[in-house]
Amino acid sequence: MNDCLDRVGNGVYEKLEEFDKTKEDQDEWETPLDVFDYLCWYHNLYPKYDVCADSINTKCKYYLTKKDNALFKDWGITTVWCNPPHSLTEEFVKKAQTEWQKYNINILMIVPANAIGAHYFDKTFDTKSATYHRYSGRINFTQHGIKKSSSRNGYFSVVWKTRKVKGLDPW
Repeated sequence: MNDCLDRVGNGVYEKLEEFDKTKEDQDEWETPLDVFDYLCWYHNLYPKYDVCADSINTKCKYYLTKKDNALFKDWGITTVWCNPPHSLTEEFVKKAQTEWQKYNINILMIVPANAIGAHYFDKTFDTKSATYHRYSGRINFTQHGIKKSSSRNGYFSVVWKTRKVKGLDPW
């Protein structure tokens, strides 16, 4: 096999390494700061709590790690940012819907375009709990601090905004 690889040329070993990644590695992508900043500006939301992060890639002052498991924690303290692992998009969408209903908080999430049409978004969009907005262009996510080539997917931001509560005026 090595003879065959040697004849194919440069770049083959890198492609094989890419192919051999574990699911975990393929699932952990950091949102570039410029994309995060743009989404915050566009939606006029400035999250303080990142529910899918670690100490290196967090975009917010407060964050939950994989070990903390955001799917089993309350998010109801402030505006939330969520770039969920692709393999757990459904679970995080359902969790966001529940947290929004329970705590009436702002949630800003980024998801692959193919997730928008998934059945698990039906309740969210049918009840007009959240809105979704296409992100123009491909995102160059980073992994372990290394910028990767642009993603193969398009992306959407999904936004749950606080509901106005009749009779309550915070100002």
